[in-house]
Amino acid sequence: MEKTIDWVNSIIKELVEPSKKLRDILLKVQETNIKKYGCKWSLQNKEIRLKSKKSLYKNGTAQCSKQQLYIHNIIGGRLNTNLHGIIFL
Repeated sequence: MEKTIDWVNSIIKELVEPSKKLRDILLKVQETNIKKYGCKWSLQNKEIRLKSKKSLYKNGTAQCSKQQLYIHNIIGGRLNTNLHGIIFL
C-alpha cells in the first residue's frame, strides 16, 4: 500500500512541478514586458503590433481568404497589398 501511495505522490509531483515552472516563466515574461512595453503581452503595444503587421505584409505571410488567393492566382500581382500602404490595427 505504501508503494502505491509513494508512486501516486511521485506522479503528482511530476505533474505539478512543471506547471509551477511554467507559471513562474509566464510571470517573468509578463514582468519583463511591462517594464519594456508597458503591457503584459508585447502585441498589446500598438507600436509592436504595427511592426508585426508590417513584417507580415513585407514577407508575404499575412493571412488571406480563399477568395483573395483565388483572385491572386487568376490576376497575379502582389498578394495582400493594402490600399495606399495603410495598415489597420
